[in-house]
Amino acid sequence: MHALVKKDILSILTSASKALKQSNITTLRQLSDQTLHNANIYQDPEAITIAVTMYALFKIYSRPNYAKLPTWTTFDTNVKNNLLHAKQHLEKNDYSEFSTSLKNITSIIDKLDKKLRSYLKDVIYRAHISKASRFYEHGVSIGRTAELLGVTRWELMDYVGKTGIPDKKYNITKTPKQRLKEAKAFFNQ
Repeated sequence: MHALVKKDILSILTSASKALKQSNITTLRQLSDQTLHNANIYQDPEAITIAVTMYALFKIYSRPNYAKLPTWTTFDTNVKNNLLHAKQHLEKNDYSEFSTSLKNITSIIDKLDKKLRSYLKDVIYRAHISKASRFYEHGVSIGRTAELLGVTRWELMDYVGKTGIPDKKYNITKTPKQRLKEAKAFFNQ
């Protein structure tokens, strides 16, 4: 793992723990978006997992009716403990246990409530698709993005097509004449 990615993930885990303690749920979404930058540059699987996990937790904690479930307290405690353990293991460069702690969070999400299981699996799936679209938006190819986030190209293309990402101004190719003009301006000619 690249040192910058590790530093970023440690910061995100610290901020996520703090946000959950303070019930500042919108921070989880911001943390998910924040880690996408390094995930895009280094295409690091752990950074991608953190982005998806933060987004999934944001979606779950945003639903106040979940706090009324009988399994909520156990869920909340286990999520917070695993975030803390993930941070501790990463600080010790124990990548195997770090990864296990992240997988535990996914497992905990699955056990929250039997009725919600299919919904939560859908949340995690949609988190993968949503984060994949952001990768694509930042210039990573559809094929590489699908591979990194474990979705199919077709699923990603379908989602991207609905979001309008390909229509954004910075995704439109410039003419050769425009590129030459910018290159001359760059080199002061």
